Amino acid sequence: MYWPGSSELALSFLIACAVKATLVLTVTAIVAQAIRNGSAAMRHRAWALGIACSTVLPVLTLMLPSWHSATLGNAARFWGTAHAAQGSVNFQRLPSMVIDAVAASPLTGQVIRLTLVLWALGALFVVVKLLVGLARLASASARSAPVMDESWEQMVSGLQTRLRITRPLQILLSLDPASMPLTWGFFRPRILLPAGAMEWSPDRRRTVLSHELAHIARHDWPAQIFAELTRALYWFHPLVWFACARLRSESERDDSVLNSGVDPSHYATQLLDLARTLKDAHRGWSTALAIARPTNLERRFIAMLNPNLNRGGISRRMGLLLKLAAFCLILPLSAIRLPGQNLAG
Repeated sequence: MYWPGSSELALSFLIACAVKATLVLTVTAIVAQAIRNGSAAMRHRAWALGIACSTVLPVLTLMLPSWHSATLGNAARFWGTAHAAQGSVNFQRLPSMVIDAVAASPLTGQVIRLTLVLWALGALFVVVKLLVGLARLASASARSAPVMDESWEQMVSGLQTRLRITRPLQILLSLDPASMPLTWGFFRPRILLPAGAMEWSPDRRRTVLSHELAHIARHDWPAQIFAELTRALYWFHPLVWFACARLRSESERDDSVLNSGVDPSHYATQLLDLARTLKDAHRGWSTALAIARPTNLERRFIAMLNPNLNRGGISRRMGLLLKLAAFCLILPLSAIRLPGQNLAG
């Protein structure tokens, strides 16, 4: 068991996790680039697995027994031997050297503690933002009325069957007539519609429900929660922000709706009308998935009107292969200890 028991050890643990997360997300980016001509569903799954692995990496590192890589150890010994004559640092003495330096220099210890405090403040800011978003969603759910109309229930049931959604879900009607349609929840997903949704035509109902149910079928909301937790843990890491942005971007692709037979130009017109008449919910509802955020409509229009794009889904076999590959990467990477990481003295 590896447990950071001091500020020096905690900083070493954080740096090691950041290095390993960099490797995980770099591999994910390479995979996503390799399948750039594949479906958006496959790229979304790859980014979701990479982010999830980065999130659980610190937990697995604490739980798994240490594995000191012979390759890294030999590389460290070779580097130390090759540069001993030049006065270079000997990696074999790095742990004790770091601790001696910290003990001898109070300023160094203060810098380490300040670094950890800054990291904690950044992580706390992201977590508080996430909790505020979840609280607002809970408040909106409590103040909304469930849709009991039989025509809505029949349409939802048919779409659930087509998308193979077995979890019970709830359609809610907001008190705000200009609220953007939103989706959130895992065990019991919820779809929030504006107050005027009861007056929508059957065509618009099907369009909006198809989009929101596609999010539920892909488990997009839990993936976004993992992304926010990863962003909180590695808020200082540009690659993490890039990965989270790519995950949200791939989740907003409309392939599932278009595969149901909806005409792309008609669907684009529906999205544009929703974005024009309803409020942008992205800024205040960061944990929910909105159907028509104005910031990405142009990119979505270009994608949905391109007949050459691969709009296929992801097979169960391919999904299992991606999960197996992620499992085989994250376990040894979590257990491995970088040279000089264990500063136990």
